[in-house]
Amino acid sequence: MATNVSLQLFGALLLFLALQPSESLLNHGMFHLVCNHSSPDRSPKWNNLQLSYGLQFDSPPPAGLNFRQVIDAIDAAFKTWQPVLPRLVFRKVRGVGGGVNVLVYVNAGPLVPSDPFMKLVFVNVTVNWSTGLSPAGNQLDMQSAVVHEVGHVLGLGHSQSPDAVMYHVLDYGRIKRNLSQDDITGLQNLYG
Repeated sequence: MATNVSLQLFGALLLFLALQPSESLLNHGMFHLVCNHSSPDRSPKWNNLQLSYGLQFDSPPPAGLNFRQVIDAIDAAFKTWQPVLPRLVFRKVRGVGGGVNVLVYVNAGPLVPSDPFMKLVFVNVTVNWSTGLSPAGNQLDMQSAVVHEVGHVLGLGHSQSPDAVMYHVLDYGRIKRNLSQDDITGLQNLYG
């Protein structure tokens, strides 16, 4: 029987969205997920889909992985979403200064972004991560988890479809790197 982890309740990879006026806090396990809602019945979304992201390592990579493996998994996760919308472009930048829309923070503890418009994806190095094609039964696939969190960065919530990347559960030992039709339709509906 496969062991799974709820991405909604698990802090291994957690998305922090900076608090803005008219935002609401949603309980996200032991942390909070802050979502910007333009109105109560609408999902948060970007006005400009030319987005930049940067990486910040404040600790060594997770056990058994090197920096290149972690960077490649994160880069691939961002690239997964680009074919869905022709105008969506993620541009990787060096450093984490002004103008970075998304920061991927790799450390043993979360960081609160100082820029109120920056989205933060936290990769907890204490988790048993895999970047290979066959994670062990006690490992989480980093690329799969980051693909899921980038979906949240883009404004998607959790899917009801167990096959979707945006489903709230990621099984240990399972790879879920490819978008389902549900994921694709959700993003296309959000951005028209």
